[in-house]
This record gives sequence, structure tokens and C-alpha cells, in this order.
Amino acid sequence: FRRWYNPPWYSEAIPSAPYDPLALRHAFEKAVIKRLMTDVPFGVLLSGGLDSSLVASITSRYLATTKAAEQWGSKLHSFCVGLEGSPDLKAGKEVADYLGTVHHEFTFTVQVNNR
Repeated sequence: FRRWYNPPWYSEAIPSAPYDPLALRHAFEKAVIKRLMTDVPFGVLLSGGLDSSLVASITSRYLATTKAAEQWGSKLHSFCVGLEGSPDLKAGKEVADYLGTVHHEFTFTVQVNNR
């Protein structure tokens, strides 16, 4: 491949920093909380995987300490979408139960259209 355009900001070097779990946690929590600055109710999509579980956990903890909890209730609403019997639905429900969220599941089926 030949690069035809090199913007002034482009660099081949990949920046690196020493691994600092506390800095990573702080940055991740800050990024999640930044997206919760809203004046309308919000919820989380919860598949039960690591990333959505962490986002739901941070959001749930944060919601309990804000004015939003007074306006909309202190319970976070979580949502999971999947095929009937899928592992995502099961894992999402387990995490929702652990976090104490108001959990909503939406299931769908695969339909084959034979014409």
C-alpha cells in the first residue's frame, strides 16, 4: 500500500505509557460519568459482558449520589436485547440482579422468509 496523504498530525509511532490500574480506572469512570450529564432519564444497555457490566456498575453507583436519583428514582434501568435463550440475556439478567437495576429484556426470533 502506498500512503497518498499524510496529515500534519499523523505519526507512525504509537504512544505508550506505563500500566497504572488506578489511572485506568479513574479515566474510565470519568469517561462514563461525563456521558451521564443530561437532563432526561437514562439507562444502560447490558449484555452481561465485561464492558457493559463495568459501565452499568459505574452508572448505578453514580446515579445513587446525584440529583437525578431524586427526580427519576435511584434505580438505574438496564436493557438487554437478544435471541430467546441467548447467553447475553442470561448474563445481563445476572448482572442486573447483582447491581439492583430495573431490568428490561427484549427478545426476538430469527424468521426465515421462504417465497
